[in-house]
Amino acid sequence: MPGCSDYPLSALLDPRSPAWIAVFCWMLAAGASARADTGDLPPTGRSLFDIITTAPTPEGPRLKVPYPFSRLRALILDKGGLGDGDIAETLIPIGRSLQREAAGPDYFSSPRRLLAVIAEPRTAAPETRPLLKDRLYLGYQPKAEAIEVISFNEDADRFEFQIVENYAPGKTPRVVQARRALCLACHGNGGPIFSKEPWSETPANPEVAARLAEAGALPSPDAAEHRHAAAALHRAVGGANRLLHASRYWSRTCTESKSRRACQTSILSTILEHRLAGRRLFGKGDYRTRRSTEIQLKAAQDLAWPSGFQMADPYLEDDVPLIAKDGETEARTSPLNQRPPLAVLDVTAPHGNDHVIGLLADAFSDRDIRWLDDALVTLARGLNVQQRIARVPCVFSPVTGSAAAEALAFTCSNRVPGFPKMTGRLIPRPVGPPTLSIDRLTIELVEYGIIKAEADTSHSADRDGGTAAFNPLDPETGLRPRTYDGWVIASIAMSWPKAGKGGGMAIFTSLNDIGRLHAAIGTVPGYRLPGTTRSVTEGGPRGQDIMRAIAVRLGRPIPDRCCRADPALPPPVGATMPASPAVAGLSREPGPAHPSLVAFHRACGACHAGSGQMPPNFLFGTSSRQLRAITACAPRILARLRQWEAGTRSPPPMPPPRHLEGIGQSPRDWLASADYRRVLRFTEALGKAAPKPGTETEATEPACPPVSR
Repeated sequence: MPGCSDYPLSALLDPRSPAWIAVFCWMLAAGASARADTGDLPPTGRSLFDIITTAPTPEGPRLKVPYPFSRLRALILDKGGLGDGDIAETLIPIGRSLQREAAGPDYFSSPRRLLAVIAEPRTAAPETRPLLKDRLYLGYQPKAEAIEVISFNEDADRFEFQIVENYAPGKTPRVVQARRALCLACHGNGGPIFSKEPWSETPANPEVAARLAEAGALPSPDAAEHRHAAAALHRAVGGANRLLHASRYWSRTCTESKSRRACQTSILSTILEHRLAGRRLFGKGDYRTRRSTEIQLKAAQDLAWPSGFQMADPYLEDDVPLIAKDGETEARTSPLNQRPPLAVLDVTAPHGNDHVIGLLADAFSDRDIRWLDDALVTLARGLNVQQRIARVPCVFSPVTGSAAAEALAFTCSNRVPGFPKMTGRLIPRPVGPPTLSIDRLTIELVEYGIIKAEADTSHSADRDGGTAAFNPLDPETGLRPRTYDGWVIASIAMSWPKAGKGGGMAIFTSLNDIGRLHAAIGTVPGYRLPGTTRSVTEGGPRGQDIMRAIAVRLGRPIPDRCCRADPALPPPVGATMPASPAVAGLSREPGPAHPSLVAFHRACGACHAGSGQMPPNFLFGTSSRQLRAITACAPRILARLRQWEAGTRSPPPMPPPRHLEGIGQSPRDWLASADYRRVLRFTEALGKAAPKPGTETEATEPACPPVSR
């Protein structure tokens, strides 16, 4: 049987392609099968949500989720070292989650509340706080008395799907792991999803905002404010999924290299140089390191993704909730649809290596890179490292206008190739240190925008001329500027003429602090942190652990991170689910289990055997109850089963393609299986009036009525 790799990407995107190719291969190409993460319980570690809600009790540490939601929000801000603006929130009254019917029919009085952390810790000691940015997402529906949680597990390199049950006054909240197979049917990449712009389900839609305000659920109907919040959530969802893509890419890199340590050292060096330079350097730095990295990335692609690494799309088609929809529109916006890849990373394409390094660099947080920058510069200043001095002539002139009466504009340039070029303003002060603001700084091929610089203790400055040494800093990243080969520009000494007009000089001092980093990185692959069982470079690129290993090698150890679960915390609790196809619900009645029900459970039990009403729970309860529920749902079940034969992709066929992938079955194998034939015939016999293949859609399928237990 031909596999996905036998078809070009154009075939996968062609609506005329056979259904199993277009549906199933989209999923595989997007990386959904790159790891075995289908188990409900985490294979190792705990979610960040578990870590921040752990509290001491007389019985030992336990998960204690505060109620009401405002207290949980305050806990997240406190534990994460965050401010109010570091969380993005929006409301969705009529959405596409499993909680969508909980507030009906009065949807606007009890909208679903979404929350995501969008910033890193802002405290004085950020290393003492968990990194929640792009790693924690909540969906709270008061009428359901539940919070859906998507939270990163640093040790397992995956997001955990969890539910806070009993989240209501007078009840004790309980955290359980959600049924992962059910979640992955929509969250195919294993992370959060969100809609595309213009986010019509949210208050960014003026009509939705007005209805929510009328119902008293929205303090401010300002659509611009809510568009900003929705855009922040959109970016956070993209960041979360890039974390997963980076993990999957790294896990397949250097696996076949004869010297895995050298391979990982080369790529890590390139990644960290790229981040230290504010994501500017790759492709412009040291040729040997760059060429080694390019060779390793090409080898990884040839082995794992010959046509390029395809990144899953976490964005759903925008859905307008307040208009009548035909079946085609309803099906197009379904979160179950298999979406084409968001992007394809191909190292043979122009700038392809840059894009891959940019993806892998996302594994490192801004706070860790700032720490590394400070550590390297401090070490370089205290040691006898190589340095370069570049003297660049400058021309100064006073800036006219009362507001800038003391300012001097300058342009510094040198005809010598490779020397820095700089424009900006300098403000001498009669009292206190002068101020340097650089508008543009170019060092060979590396270009910076605005750079702020503080004068050190040695300065003599006024309008009649003077000298001062400045410590330059990029205000956007908090990092120092660097040369094309990674050396840090540790100081810029300026001298200017009397009356502020005429010639002067800028002296750039660059230190080879990057050499210390290369030496430290060389010992990182294979390094194990105390109390851990795998090296810091095994699996995904766990940036925090890699940084701790580098810190040890630099002789500047970082205090233990806060984001490890208390070992005395009880193990996570799984969702209440049948344990096998011959499940408890079937065994409570005398006689053998009905073979067609057993087949149904194998195919559909992961999603439809739960106690909740969404998705329809036609496989919950006793055998008699299940038979009645399947009979009630038969027309809908048949319509979705026959989507496989009809060759149409909207609405998605059932079972969802991602579920088949999770149980190791291709669509062609499923269509040829005894389970498919048995389930189809059994449902046809129960359903009597079966619709023709492909004619039913999500909008016209009859809803399964409630069935008594």
